[in-house]
Parts: sequence; C-alpha cells; structure tokens
Amino acid sequence: ALGGIGGRPVLAPEAAAALVGRPPDAAAARDAAQRAAAACDPQEDIHAPAQYRRDLVRAMTRRALEQAFAA
Repeated sequence: ALGGIGGRPVLAPEAAAALVGRPPDAAAARDAAQRAAAACDPQEDIHAPAQYRRDLVRAMTRRALEQAFAA
C-alpha cells in the first residue's frame, strides 16, 4: 500500500506482481518500485508536485523492500 500520495492509502498490485516468483534481491526491489511509481496517480498540492511524490514512491518502495529482504 502507498500512503502520502492522496487522500487515502492505495494498493499497488502492479508492484506486488513484480515480486511473484522472483528471488528477493535488489533487482526485484527496483522493478517493483518502478512499477509502483508508474501505476500511482499522486495528488499535486502546495506541498509537493505530483512528480516529486511519484519519485518518492519509487525511492521509498525500493528502500522498504530492500530492508524487508535483508531481514
């Protein structure tokens, strides 16, 4: 689920699908993060433009997955 990009959290099934059947490695994390960013439609407001939030989705998804894979 992605938070902070709209009025409520949203699921990212495209990102989850990128992980199915793959080893938990950096390449899988990058692919899932890219898919999450491409699939999201963040709101734009006075605090952040939509592209910034999309980039943030990409970075934070990758980091979260890499940390989960390392545990």
